Amino acid sequence: MPLSAGAAATIKENAGKFEGDAGIKFTVKMYDNAFSKYPAIKDEFVQANHVKDSNNVTPQGKLLAEALVAFAKNCDNEAALGDTVDRIAKRHKVQQVKDASFPVLGECLLQTMKEELGADAALCDAWREGYNYLAELIMAATKKQ
Repeated sequence: MPLSAGAAATIKENAGKFEGDAGIKFTVKMYDNAFSKYPAIKDEFVQANHVKDSNNVTPQGKLLAEALVAFAKNCDNEAALGDTVDRIAKRHKVQQVKDASFPVLGECLLQTMKEELGADAALCDAWREGYNYLAELIMAATKKQ
C-alpha cells in the first residue's frame, strides 16, 4: 500500500535530519539501541560493519543513513526507490535477514528518533507508516532475489 500524502510530506520535510554526520550518528545510535535491547538480532548483521572508527562511525551506520535519506527524499515515488530497495534486498538476502527483524528495527528507529531528535507524535507516526511501507518493499524485493 502506498504511503499516505500526509506521511510522505512529513517525512520529506525531515529528510535533512538524516544527512551527513548527524544522520550517521543517528543510525549508529539506532543500531546500539537495537543490539542492546535485542542482542539476538546481531547475528543477522556483519559485525565488522558495526565496528566504530575514531569518529564513532560505522560502515553500516553510514549505509543506513544513506538509505534513510534516499527513502525520505523519494518516499512518494516507488520507482525512484527501486535502486535503494534492490541494493538493500540483495544485502538482506546474503545476510539472511528475517522478516521478523523489521518490526524490531522499526521500533528502535522510532525510539532513537524520540531520544536523538526529540521527535513528536506526528513525526513518529509518519515514520512508522513510512518504515512499514519501506519494509514491505524490501521484504518483497528480497523474496524475488
